[in-house]
This record gives sequence, structure tokens and C-alpha cells, in this order.
Amino acid sequence: MKRFIAFPNDKGGVGKSHTGSIVFDWLTAKGQNPRLVEVEQRMDFSQELVWRGKYRYRQEASDDENRNAVVAITLAEVEKGLLNPSLHPLEALQVVAQGNRPLVVDCGASVWALLSEWLITRGQAETLKALGYEFTFMVPVLANDVEAARFYANNYAELSGLGEVVLVRNERDGSNYFPISPELVKREISMPAAIYDLRESLLSADGYRRTLREIADDPSVSRRAQLDAEEALSAIEAQLEKHADILLSNP
Repeated sequence: MKRFIAFPNDKGGVGKSHTGSIVFDWLTAKGQNPRLVEVEQRMDFSQELVWRGKYRYRQEASDDENRNAVVAITLAEVEKGLLNPSLHPLEALQVVAQGNRPLVVDCGASVWALLSEWLITRGQAETLKALGYEFTFMVPVLANDVEAARFYANNYAELSGLGEVVLVRNERDGSNYFPISPELVKREISMPAAIYDLRESLLSADGYRRTLREIADDPSVSRRAQLDAEEALSAIEAQLEKHADILLSNP
């Protein structure tokens, strides 16, 4: 059994890529050898999965030269039948799914309708299940962001019909997650506000927000910042351990 772990929410800026980076590093530390996939409407919207400079896009979806090769997918161009040579249609997911590796799928803003149509209407979820995949959807929701919360509430039935659903509470702006009702929350983790304060205080010269792991491993930042990042990571990883049964792949 392999895991297909996706981070959907059509609202941008809720913490999808950052949550994905933490889960990716946690899986890597567990020896899971995950493969990173980004689903974006347009390549120029790409955040490079916040691993900028660390992982590069590869032209061949099946290229395993770099164990963490990224497959960049543009849905808008797939629909129009216009494919940039450096990008791949969603069918590339079938190629990367052939290996015995978990997939970490970072969903860009406003792509869930297209991705769910591919998975459900086109039957690709069943194809992936036949290849040994089980689905986990980690849905980040920013506190006091009604649009982001509505995405979770409105799509919960569809997501839970495909696999496990985890609410990721982004506490940067408070603790109100209306209109998400308690019966829709079977599993959850929290991302404390202090994480975002730390990342904002250590922006790079060009405004890039470093991940917690990048901060913790950067000798150029203060020792205090490194310790704060390590402490935050430890707290989040302890929460991930509680959901290891739906995050880890079994050989």
C-alpha cells in the first residue's frame, strides 16, 4: 500500500505548500522516499513548492535520476490541448505512480474541481487504487477565512468518499473555523501562529518565506530562531505521528 497525500484548498495563502513541505520532510526522515508533485493552473503561478533552489522541475515524468524529481502539471493548458514542453498533463501522475513511492501532491489555488474530475469522473482514482495507492487529503484552512473553511465543508463528502481527510488548522489569524461543523472533523492537526511569525521575520532578501526545516538548518540565522524552528517542527511531527496510519506507506 502506497499513499497519495494531497493538500487541496481552492483558496490561496492558507498554508498548502508549507504544510506539504513539512509532511514531505517527515516522510523522508521515515525512509519513505516520497515523490513530489505540483498541480497548478499555470506555470507562472507556481510557488515551486517552497523548496525553491532545492528541487528542480524535470522534463521527463519517468526520470528517476533525481530521487525527489518534481513533476509540474498545468491543468489550464491540458484543457486547451496546449502543452508546454516542460510541463506534463495529469496523465503523468500515472507514470510517477508506477514506482513504489508515496506521492505528495501540492494542489494550487482553484484546481480541485479539475483534479477531482480527473480522479472521479475519468476514473483515475480507481486506476491509482489498482496500483496500490490509498488517498489522504490534508486540507489547510486559515482561521477566520470563511472561503477556505467553506471549501472544506463543501467538499468533505467528496474527499471522504475517496479517502481519509485531515483538517489542518492554520492558527495564524485566530481560532474561528466557521462554517466547519464538528461532525466533519474526524482527524486534525494544528499549525501554531508562531510558525508564521517566525517565517515572516526571516524573509529572504527577495521576499521568499523559508520553510521551518530551512530555518532550523540555516547557520546564518540566530541560534534562537533555529531552536524555535526545531521546537515547532517537533510539535507538528508529534501530531503527524498520531496519523501515521494514514500517512505512511507500507512496503
